[in-house]
Amino acid sequence: MRKGIPWLQKIELVARPRLTPVCTSRAGRLVLGCAIALMSISMMIPIPLTNTLPAMGIFVTGFGLLDDDGAISLAGLTICAMGAALSSTIIYLVIRLGFAGMEQAVEVAKDWIKP
Repeated sequence: MRKGIPWLQKIELVARPRLTPVCTSRAGRLVLGCAIALMSISMMIPIPLTNTLPAMGIFVTGFGLLDDDGAISLAGLTICAMGAALSSTIIYLVIRLGFAGMEQAVEVAKDWIKP
């Protein structure tokens, strides 16, 4: 709580009603709702690294909806798109390569990240 409240206070200084049709129109709410639903489904997948990005996307999108701030909601949709891409890639690799191939891909990624 001590570390989260200062961040929320900073975000609330920036949040204001702008691009309100994104948050108030029927089409905008439908798109935001579908993104939140897909990210919540993605969070249920029991594969490591597939939970954090969708959860952050849901949080940012919801925060934008609370303040009718379409810009923040669109930023949340961008994070949701990155989460969907990550989850889709991991699911594809598991289906295509199996779990043994996935472990090899993780090792290659670790070697690639190491300096």
